Amino acid sequence: MNILLSAMLLGSALATAAHANEASCPKMIEQSHGDLQINEAAWVRPGLDADAKQDLPAYCKVTGVIGQRRGANGVTFGDQFELRLPEKWNGRFYFQGGGGLDGRVRPAYGMSQPSGEPAAVTEGYAVISTDGGHEDTDSSFGLDAQARIAWGYQAIETVAQAGKTLITAYYGAPPRYSYLIGCSNGGRQGMMASQRFPDLFNGIVAGAPVFRLSRSHVDTAWGLQKLTNIAPKTKAGDPILSQAFSDADLTLLAKDIVLQCDAIDGLADGLVLDPAGCNYDPSGLVCDGSNDACLSAQQVATLQDLHQGSHNSAGTRFYVNWSYDPAIADKGWREWRLGTSQTAKPNAIKAGLSNNGIKYVFLTPPDPEFDIIHFDFDTDPQRMQASAEFADATSTDLAAFRDAGGKILLYHGTGDAAISSNDTARYMAELANDMGDVTDFARYFPAPGMGHCRGGVGADAFDVLQTIVAWVEDGVAPDRLTASGVAIGDRTRPLCPWPTIARYDGSGPVDKAESFVCE
Repeated sequence: MNILLSAMLLGSALATAAHANEASCPKMIEQSHGDLQINEAAWVRPGLDADAKQDLPAYCKVTGVIGQRRGANGVTFGDQFELRLPEKWNGRFYFQGGGGLDGRVRPAYGMSQPSGEPAAVTEGYAVISTDGGHEDTDSSFGLDAQARIAWGYQAIETVAQAGKTLITAYYGAPPRYSYLIGCSNGGRQGMMASQRFPDLFNGIVAGAPVFRLSRSHVDTAWGLQKLTNIAPKTKAGDPILSQAFSDADLTLLAKDIVLQCDAIDGLADGLVLDPAGCNYDPSGLVCDGSNDACLSAQQVATLQDLHQGSHNSAGTRFYVNWSYDPAIADKGWREWRLGTSQTAKPNAIKAGLSNNGIKYVFLTPPDPEFDIIHFDFDTDPQRMQASAEFADATSTDLAAFRDAGGKILLYHGTGDAAISSNDTARYMAELANDMGDVTDFARYFPAPGMGHCRGGVGADAFDVLQTIVAWVEDGVAPDRLTASGVAIGDRTRPLCPWPTIARYDGSGPVDKAESFVCE
C-alpha cells in the first residue's frame, strides 16, 4: 500500500533519533502520514495493568487508525489499532488475534495465549491489536461490503504492516521475527495469514480456529433449532432455551461419557484423552425423564442430532460431527449452547453471535430481519456461499508459507462448544492429502477436555508462544506439549500432535505427562 510505503520512508528518516524511552514516545505522534493517523502516543510506567491483571513493564502506547473513511449509512470505518512498545524490546513483533466478529480494539498486551501464560509484552514483545476494520457490537458493519473484506482478511495485512513500520521508527530497526498468536477468530486470522499473506509472519499459533464460519454458522442454526424444539415453554408457549437440559442432565451425561470412554487411553483416571476415538452411545440413559438419573428420549435424540452435525432434507452435510466430551458439563458448554436466561429471550452466546453474524455478515445481501430460529437448511445455506470468499480460511495450498520458512501450530479443545475440533482435524487431513507430509511446518495439537480457547475439564494451560519461537528460531519442532490446568489438579498430561493420541505407558506415575506416549 502507498500509505505504508510512505510511512516506512518517514520511519526510516526518524529511526536514528528514535530510542525506546519515555522522552521519545510522544514523538511517535509524528508518524501520522497519509492514511495512517496516530491518535495517541503516551508513555505508561511499570505497574499493575487492570486488563492484564498482572504487572507490566514500562511501554509506549500508540493508538491510531488506518484508512479511515465514511461507509454505508454514514458509518465511519477504518482499521483501528493499539500498539504497545516495551522499554526493553526483544526484537520480536506479536500480532494479537481478535475474537468473535471483532468490533473493538482489545488491550494489546498479548492476551491470545492459553491459560496461565504471562502477557507477551512482559517478555519484551511489541504487541499490536485491531478492531478488524469496524467498531460495533451488533455486526451491522456487514452492511458495508468493504468492511466485510477488511474484517475477513484485509485488516490483518494492513495492521501488521503498519505495526512493523511503527516498530522500525521507534526502535530504529525492524522486528527480527514476527508472530501471530490468536484463538477463535484470532485462530482464523492466523490460518488466513498463512494462506493469503505467506511472508507476513514467521510463526503462527492458531487456537480453536473458526476458519469455516460460513458452515459453522449453519451448524449453529441447526443446534439452536434442535435445542429449542425440546425446551420447556412459558405460559405463552415460547421456548426457554436454557432449560432444554438442566445442569444435572449434563452432569449425568458427562459421567456416562467418562464411564464409556475413559479407559481407552490405557488408564481409567477420569480424563478422556481420546474423545474422537470413542463411539459413545447415550441411549442407555433413556427413561421416562422424570428424575435426575436419566434423560428423556427426546433429549437423547437431540444430543445425537447435535453431535452428528447439520444437513439438509436430502441428507447433504454442511459441517463435521462433534465428539462427545465430558466438558459438556462444564459451564462453557452451557454458556455457548444454552445460556442461563429463564425467559424466552435466550442469552446463549451462539444464539446472539450467530444470529447477528448471519443476517449482517454471512447472508448476501444482508437481511436485517433474519431470525436464526427460522433458518431453512434447504435454501439459506446457498445465501451464505459468497461469504466464504472473504471469511473462510480453507485453502490447503500453503506452499508459499512453507517455502518462506513459516511455521504454524494449531490447537483445539475437544470439549469446545463453539467450534468442533473435528473440523480442525479434517482440515489437517486435507492439508496432508494435498501437500504430503506437512509436519516440518504445520502441526495440530488437540486438547482433550478443554473448552473454547481455555477452561473445560481437561488440561488447558500450555506454552504455545515459546514453542512456536523455538520452532521458528531454533528449528526445534514440537513433538508434544506438556499441559496442566486447574481442572485436573496437580496432574499433567501431554498434548500429542494429531493424529497421535496420548496413551498411558503402563508403569509410570499416573499424574505425570512423562508417563504417557504419543502413538
